[in-house]
Amino acid sequence: MTTAPSFSLDHSFRWKLLFFWNLMGIFLLGTLFLPITSSFWRYVDTAFFQWLNFPLKENSFLRNFWALANHRLADWIGDLFILGFYSLAVWKTPKENRPKRIAEFIFCVLLTAFTILLINRLLCRDLLRLRRASPTLTLPNAVYLNDFISWISVKVDSAKSFPGDHATTALMFACSYAYLVRGRLGVFALLYAGFLCLPRLAVGAHWLSDIIVGSGCIVLFSLSWVFFTPLADKCVSLLTRLRGRKWGRQ
Repeated sequence: MTTAPSFSLDHSFRWKLLFFWNLMGIFLLGTLFLPITSSFWRYVDTAFFQWLNFPLKENSFLRNFWALANHRLADWIGDLFILGFYSLAVWKTPKENRPKRIAEFIFCVLLTAFTILLINRLLCRDLLRLRRASPTLTLPNAVYLNDFISWISVKVDSAKSFPGDHATTALMFACSYAYLVRGRLGVFALLYAGFLCLPRLAVGAHWLSDIIVGSGCIVLFSLSWVFFTPLADKCVSLLTRLRGRKWGRQ
């Protein structure tokens, strides 16, 4: 059986990488508020949204496709694919290393949940009040998908589009998976995360910068502080021991 490339978690602080990726996160977030770069993002956001959204007015196939892609059932299917990525990586891992690999993925799931609750919602929206209206609530010429489709419930707008919870989840999965697994599986995970972000962009529930800047800087901060410090290694070791004790009692 071919084993998947992997990367061992570090026991120490890697200060250079930690500083670099946090600096990149601060820079990325700053581009949305500095006058010169904010005008760039306004242009890119509008152009990208129009490129994805305007064809919906004349194309019934695209309307139905993006409507289905934004339905809650599609989220569940997306989660099953993510579970498939995890399962494939575990299967490709040598048997003696599988308990640690499973613990790594459990840690990534828990980290994603804490990131969404503590950073996206509590810090950004409730404390810092970083809220933003989505394209469909901002641009008068946006194609409002619900005006064309009534047979399915679709989220097409948001008064709190920044940062995107769905995009943060997808990027947290893909970046942590790519870091731990590496190789072609890591590349496929990154491509899949990009696809998962498209439905909300096409219907106008999020701006492109909600994902690249909002979710992107959150992912950089969150993952750098666990992977470039001993935190991930300690948590994974603890989960591995807890899982070992549970299985040992059975």
